[in-house]
Amino acid sequence: MRSVPPSPVILAGFVSLFLAISSGCDRAPVASPSPTSENPAAASLGSAHSAGLPNGDFEAGDFAWDFSNAKDLAKVGVEAMKNGRAGLRIESLVDDQDAAVVSARVPAEPAKAYHLKWNGRVLDGSGTTLFLRFFDRDGNELLREMGRVTTDHGNQWTPGSLRVVAPAGAAELDVLIQRTGNRLPKYLVDLDDFELSSNPILVQAPWPPTYKIRAEQTERLTAADVVGPDGYVYPDWTWAGVPGGIPRMPVVLHLADLGAKDGDNISGLLEQAAAQVSAQGGGAVEIGAGTFYLDEPVVISSDKVAIRGAGADQTKLLFRYHIPTGELRFFRVEDGEELGPASTIEFHTNPRNLVALEMKSGNTTLTQRSRRDHWGNTFSLRIGVDKALETLGEGLHTISGIAEYEDGTKVERSINLRLSRGFSSKALPSQLGAINLVGQGPDGSRLPLVSDTRRGENVIRLAQGHALQAGDRITIVAPASARWRELVGHTPKWGDQAQNIHEVTAVDDGTVTINQPVRTNFLAADGSYVQKVLLISGSGLEGFHLEQEVVPGQPPPGPKHPHTLWYPIDDLWTSGVTFSYAWGCWLTGVNVRNTGRNAAYFPFTKHSEIRDCVFEDSLFKGGGGTGYVGFERSWDGLMEKVQTKGMRHGPNLQWSAAGNVIRNSRFLGSDGQWHAGWTLENLFENNFIDARGTGGSYGHGLYASGPSSGAHGPQGPRNVCYYNDVVARKDCLHMLGGNEGWMILHNRFTTGDGRAIYAKEKSFDHIIDGNVFVLKQAQLPPVVLGADSVGVELVNNAFYGVTPPVVEFVGGQTILLRDEGNTWQEEIPRPAPERPTPAVPSIFQWQRDHTAEIRAAAESRLSKSVVP
Repeated sequence: MRSVPPSPVILAGFVSLFLAISSGCDRAPVASPSPTSENPAAASLGSAHSAGLPNGDFEAGDFAWDFSNAKDLAKVGVEAMKNGRAGLRIESLVDDQDAAVVSARVPAEPAKAYHLKWNGRVLDGSGTTLFLRFFDRDGNELLREMGRVTTDHGNQWTPGSLRVVAPAGAAELDVLIQRTGNRLPKYLVDLDDFELSSNPILVQAPWPPTYKIRAEQTERLTAADVVGPDGYVYPDWTWAGVPGGIPRMPVVLHLADLGAKDGDNISGLLEQAAAQVSAQGGGAVEIGAGTFYLDEPVVISSDKVAIRGAGADQTKLLFRYHIPTGELRFFRVEDGEELGPASTIEFHTNPRNLVALEMKSGNTTLTQRSRRDHWGNTFSLRIGVDKALETLGEGLHTISGIAEYEDGTKVERSINLRLSRGFSSKALPSQLGAINLVGQGPDGSRLPLVSDTRRGENVIRLAQGHALQAGDRITIVAPASARWRELVGHTPKWGDQAQNIHEVTAVDDGTVTINQPVRTNFLAADGSYVQKVLLISGSGLEGFHLEQEVVPGQPPPGPKHPHTLWYPIDDLWTSGVTFSYAWGCWLTGVNVRNTGRNAAYFPFTKHSEIRDCVFEDSLFKGGGGTGYVGFERSWDGLMEKVQTKGMRHGPNLQWSAAGNVIRNSRFLGSDGQWHAGWTLENLFENNFIDARGTGGSYGHGLYASGPSSGAHGPQGPRNVCYYNDVVARKDCLHMLGGNEGWMILHNRFTTGDGRAIYAKEKSFDHIIDGNVFVLKQAQLPPVVLGADSVGVELVNNAFYGVTPPVVEFVGGQTILLRDEGNTWQEEIPRPAPERPTPAVPSIFQWQRDHTAEIRAAAESRLSKSVVP
């Protein structure tokens, strides 16, 4: 075993990993970075200069563009313009040929950052790809990076952006627009206004560092920080899980007492029993042994109720809700019913070859969707009654649902509903499952912050007259402001910068104190606000097997569809279990099989706990948010002793998820992901993750989306991986950017054909300590870091199957902050290297064991903080 040579500045050529992503995510919120309004601009690049892409606006026709490989499928004309007099149109009505258009090559310089901008729209089909390509003096291609024009924004003109650092040896570059033939055979895409600029690289963080703190820097420690036994400063995970642990509620009602028998449909009885028990003060509803059917989704909004089976091997629930071809159903509303502002109007239809959904009242369209990227296996359309009231006003209205299919068939149904601003509302889940624990959600108006609430503070300042009281639960939200989007590189049209749910503990005029220090900044200048929320609290599901029935008698699924990335099927895109707007709710001893979408999912939840569960397979494995196991828009959740098989992404975190812990679990065939949105301060601990599955896993052991991910956006600060065992096809850890202060500690990574670590951009201040990396067919160098990856510490790691140099920085100008105690060995020993042995086996359990001291330290720091 040899020591890794120091890695000051390595000038070897940078070989990029090209990642063809076929993934999906839900349209949901994001979370907040450490940068402040006083530091609004990313600082990793110097002043921009035009790189001079000739005729980038196509005003001179096809001059300086090569159309020889476009096969008459591309042309310049006025119909494709965004600005000026002309744009580029790529169109095919009947065939699926590959169409390629290439710009003239222009000079490029190594170690400069190039920024390509454009405008694009998709009028038909599924969009196109484009590449910024770099060549050496002999014309050999050194690097290509991909941008995408997708249907996520419908047929609207949308700006696109791609940032690339030129590799060593680069002399020229060009832009390749390539509409590949493996997409839909019918397409129509317009492009215009290509601009190319270059920037000198400045070796500095993209924003002022906040999250990496030394134990001795006591003046920087906040109430949201915990000094660990190893001297590292961690997030505070003592809040994770059901407060006080999952209770064992006594049985107060047997479902058989309401007439349930083996072989019955018990959907309505479960709802009736939950409401009855909750009204009596709470307790457990026992289903009993046997096989029971759920012919409709079960929606429970009752507090302090446990739905309990006799065990996953004795109580089986078969979910068989589906919509026959040619039918459209309004969901949980009756003709003539009155609905309040927090309610929703929703209809369901058969999903096979569905292309468009519309909800109307008379000639007025209330909402509509058409099939595009991230469509998934959509079967429903909804609108909030508050939005419908804005358009229609109060009163009785005829609402029509319309579904359109590939063959031109339309299915339509109408219902009369009375809309009222003063009527109470009923809750529906944000992502429909077979069994849903659902709180009411937002209640009342949004209350803007009058001053900032900073990381580690627990005080929110509002204008007087807000009406909040101690005991209220509130959500605090930082929207995705233009400042923040530019800073971190967030381009999705959906998503918030940050969000969380807290409980109000005290109110003094406009000063509201909450129970927990915030994990990130909520800035008044970004439009941050709070809003009261009504949550289901203290309820759970226990001890049964839940399975979604495959729709019987449906025709063969046919070829995969390029939009949905899966086969057309009749099975509904419903999850197994969904918690939505829930506080302190749990799932334990439950097995979920053949879910239509996600086995168990928890949007808008606080203190959820999932343990001793088995999740196996999803019927739909395409894009749009499918086959996930983890937390979305969830805060301080705990998942422990879970086993999964046949999922796409798991453990998975997305859309502002923060403070969650996933530990002691096995994920077979799915990759570990921070999939979308600005997730922060989450912990993966002591999990086995085998990411080599073919059901949608990207193949990287751990993957984090970034600015170049388009619809997914970058990931946030101080996520932690501690003592995991990870097996991958591709890279062990693949980070596409936005990652500040991550802690990768004491893990074993094994890859068949990938790097140890790849970090693209806006990825800095990481601590990578005590890991074992086994690279069976090493991509060298094994560690590739971005030009702005400053402050990275690489210490006490063992690399097998590699030769030096071990570390390379894009642009060749950056160095490691610490490079100590690392070793490398070209040969891989047999048997395989053992997992590392950390001095503290579980950092989570250590925190739990020291909760009192951690809370006392937080209180002390809060008392010393200066309140402006």
